[in-house]
Amino acid sequence: MGGKTQQQSQDRLNTIWNRFTNGTADQKVYVESGSDMAYIYTADTTDVRSEGMSYGMMMAVQMDDQTKFNKLWKWAHTYMYHDRTKDHGSNVRGYFAWKRNTNGSGGDEGPAPDGEFYFATSLLFASARWGDGTGINEYGRYARYILYDMLHREDKYASSSARDPYGAIPMFHPENHLPVFSTMGNDLATTHTDASYILPAFFEVWAIEIEEGEDYWDIWGNNQTQIAADAAFYRTAATKGRRYFETVTHPTTGLGPDYSTWAGQPTGSQQEFRYDAWRIAMNIAMDYAWWAKDPWQIIHADRIQNFFKTTTTGRGGGGVTGHGALYNLNGTLLANNNSAGDHSPGLVGCNTVASLAASNVATATEFVNHFFNTDSTEGTYRYYDGCLVMLSMLHVSGNFKAYFPANRVKSAQITPTSAQFNKNTSHANYKDVVVTMTLNGNSLVNIKNGNTNLTQGSTGTNGYTVSGSTVTIRKEYLATLSTGSVTLTFDFNAGQDRTITISIADGNTGGGASYDFTTNPSVTVTYEGGGLTATVANGALHVVKTGNNTTPYFILPFNVGAMSSYSTIRIVIKTASGDVTYKDILVKACAGTTWSGATEIARLNNNNWSVGTKDVPRTGGASLSGDILIGFALNNTNPYDVEITRIELLP
Repeated sequence: MGGKTQQQSQDRLNTIWNRFTNGTADQKVYVESGSDMAYIYTADTTDVRSEGMSYGMMMAVQMDDQTKFNKLWKWAHTYMYHDRTKDHGSNVRGYFAWKRNTNGSGGDEGPAPDGEFYFATSLLFASARWGDGTGINEYGRYARYILYDMLHREDKYASSSARDPYGAIPMFHPENHLPVFSTMGNDLATTHTDASYILPAFFEVWAIEIEEGEDYWDIWGNNQTQIAADAAFYRTAATKGRRYFETVTHPTTGLGPDYSTWAGQPTGSQQEFRYDAWRIAMNIAMDYAWWAKDPWQIIHADRIQNFFKTTTTGRGGGGVTGHGALYNLNGTLLANNNSAGDHSPGLVGCNTVASLAASNVATATEFVNHFFNTDSTEGTYRYYDGCLVMLSMLHVSGNFKAYFPANRVKSAQITPTSAQFNKNTSHANYKDVVVTMTLNGNSLVNIKNGNTNLTQGSTGTNGYTVSGSTVTIRKEYLATLSTGSVTLTFDFNAGQDRTITISIADGNTGGGASYDFTTNPSVTVTYEGGGLTATVANGALHVVKTGNNTTPYFILPFNVGAMSSYSTIRIVIKTASGDVTYKDILVKACAGTTWSGATEIARLNNNNWSVGTKDVPRTGGASLSGDILIGFALNNTNPYDVEITRIELLP
């Protein structure tokens, strides 16, 4: 580092960390609260910020200081975190209040995304370095709670009154994949971003940890499709964030604004290079140091270091050792601002981190050497400078690292995870169920139905055969099972077991006790009612109601056997728009394709057709059996549009 030895760099890092946590009253920012908590003190406003708390946790995990990490995390969880299972009256469930008083009260309930981003990543690294503890110190689980809740604002807890408002916006724009500046509005089109919140290096880590953190997949309900989708979303966020940096930063100076539109244009009250924007260069260079996926990042590092090296503005006379702090994007110093000319240590640090991507070694060395000899601010304004100086020193000394669990087992996967079988030998679904295994270095031990091992073999009623990575569940075995639903467990030598649920019918008309429209795209839907269409496309049953004052219904070719085998009808809704409030769900057992005279088996009154899972208890029809179809009526007087991905009858 700038000609310094590794030991000199480490000594300097330790000095800065000691000032930050144990320095004089005018130096330290880390403040203990009781025997088991601590906070990062924002001295200039005498409060505590989620930004600083999450920075402090990242510093602690990078310094391998679990004691300080746990104290900061307990304070943040106790006083800032909004329980993800409760209604808080606004769009804050699963987020952190961005500001609190030092006693944990007051402040502002809304989140600031950079806090969530550093909280989640520091918790992932803590899990990797130290392993998970219990309660809130199950770091890996709480990290993934945040990763899940930043994308999913649906009514996850619809079975109770514990909920935030429907339609609340997520922490990332769902189309352009950029972080929103605030989640507290209701219209994504009117929001903007803060480019210093874009952290591609972190987003790449999140994608990996979602995919490989199998112990926590229950957070996603073990839904492999959703797990893959969320990992892909964050990976795309990293890619699009890199492209956004090219647009939002000035082509000559490399400076970016604090606030900017989705198109990368300065916007709002802070359109210039101000305090937030200092961090853009650090984010870009960290991403290059960790992943090196974007050659443009070298161009930016050279560009911004060249600007600060050659500028003649600033109280110190300009250049590496005397440039100012606040600029217009074209490189002119902000007018009418007493702080514009300050030579702020926090900015010095961020500009030095750009050296990790810079190609001009001589210029980068100038920045490193100057930063090495720059002390952080003391007194009232020590918080922000202190945080950035410590983070920057971690970076340039080679101590800011991405940690992943050592020797993590990657479990095998199987596809599909659900299937249909019909015991009637003339039915199209009287056939073997073929399962493809992705072994990931593991091997299959056996397959179980409950506690009973299936017999491997190709004769009689033996359960299955194996050929390479393909398992065939034999129709001769399935024909011996009772109608309803059976779950078979694939037991592997390492990692997690996998299961397939097979719906078993016995009749001429049916498709079994469940329909997943991704794996059953050709199912025929009978529907009736003015202004209604019901078709299967793109993995969903798409129901569109355009007319008024009719009660539309549609019938699916279920053959359910004995209705008494089922207690619940589950409906999984992918999208819902239009008038979807307070609409009844009526379920009937139908003879043939006739709705008239059918027996009502379930009803859910005044339901809101929001995205998510709806469980409708079966209340009638227990004596029915045989070739029965299932019909659904949606009581509606206004147009709506609903996509349903799965309908299932549950025991």
